[in-house]
Parts: sequence; C-alpha cells; structure tokens
Amino acid sequence: MFRSNPMVRRMSSYSLDGDEKAASFKGIAIKSIILVVIVIASALLSYVWFYSAATGESSATAYGIAYAVCAIAAILSVMLASFIPPVAGVFGIVYAVAEGFLLGLTSTLFEVAYSGIVLCALLGTAVTFGVMAFLYLSKAVRVTSKFRRFVFVALISVVITQLLMLLLSLFGVGGTMFAFYFNSFWLQLGACALMILLACFMLLIDFDNIANTVNNGLPKRFEWVSALGLLISLIWLYLQFLRLFALLFSRRN
Repeated sequence: MFRSNPMVRRMSSYSLDGDEKAASFKGIAIKSIILVVIVIASALLSYVWFYSAATGESSATAYGIAYAVCAIAAILSVMLASFIPPVAGVFGIVYAVAEGFLLGLTSTLFEVAYSGIVLCALLGTAVTFGVMAFLYLSKAVRVTSKFRRFVFVALISVVITQLLMLLLSLFGVGGTMFAFYFNSFWLQLGACALMILLACFMLLIDFDNIANTVNNGLPKRFEWVSALGLLISLIWLYLQFLRLFALLFSRRN
C-alpha cells in the first residue's frame, strides 16, 4: 500500500546515509508548522502590497509581475520537489512563499466581496483538518490501495474537467451549459461539497504517507516531502471553503 504512491516509491528508494537520523512525527509536525507560518507571512505581505498598489503608493505593474512569478514558481517548485525528494526542503519553502503570495490576493478579493469570509474559510479548514486527523488516528477510516486509486482517478478527472471548461470558454463553446451551471445554486453547492470531500480524502492520504514515512524509517530530509504534501492539501481545502462560503454568502445577500 505504501509503495502504491509514485512519489513515495521514489522516496523509499533512499536509505539512511551514515549518521543521518530517520524521519519522525515531531520533525514532520515542526516542518509543517514552518511552512504554514511562511504561507501566512507571505499572504500578509501580498495583502499589504496589493492595497499599496491599489492606492497608488507602489507600482501595480510590479505587483502583477510578482504575482505571475509566484504562480510559475509555485508550479515548478511542486514538480521539482515531487521528482527530486531530497531537495523538497528548499522547494517546499519556495512553494510556501509563492503560494502564500497568491493566497494573499485571492483572500483579499474574496474578503472585499464578502466580509468575514476568510475567517469562515480558515475555521472550516481547521475544523475539517482536526476531524480528519481524528478519523485517521482512531482508525475509523483506513487508507487502502483501492482508496488511493479512487482519489487519484477522482483528482485527475477534476483537473481534466476544469481544463476542458477553460478551453471551451476560451473558444466560446458551451456557453449554454456553463450558464445552466452558474445559474444553478444547488449544482454549484453540490460541486463545492464534492471538492471539499475530495480534499478530505487527500488529507487522509497525507496522514497515511506521514505514518508510512516514519514507520519505514526514511531519512529525516524526507520530512519536508510529507510536510509539503500536507500543506498542498490544506491550501486546496481552504480554497474550496472560500468557494463554498462565497456561494452561501451570495445567497444570503
């Protein structure tokens, strides 16, 4: 089951070198907290810079360039960390800085449109994380190879669907279909619920990867890989909660 994950398969090919210590739950927890703190700090910087640019106190062009650079850096850093696990620490930090900057703008725009939505999304993310951690630790839910395959197929299906919708919209095709979806509150609510459920499944897999990393005695440097995987799932869960609460807040208004 542990080796059914391709990234973990590459990790398992590494062994302890000399006096190198093995990964531990404490080490993964500390590195996860470090990445989360970096994301928050970068998001706050993005927030301050955005308002500074909006009021003309700083260059809006510079902010736009920084946003584009961060978007590219976030994608590349995840890919490099996935294919070269030993350097996950460096690229994990790069990802946290870049993604935090992107989240800063995204959160600001949502907060401007719906006051209080960021706090709701943060609380939703924290509570969901706690619930899923409890379910995994209590063994109420078990992560099997079939479960991993199901989540992988679902995730790939979501990515392909979103890419197709983007391409169709660019070429002006499927307008009626999109209009039907975006005009239906319940369809959008159902889609948000499914995305949050998928994010919960990803968290369970992250917890299982963390447990397997420690139990299989992988080198300490791979603590960054587990921490990065957990961070990615948390960010995605947060974004899905932003979408959900935006939908609910718009209904309220």
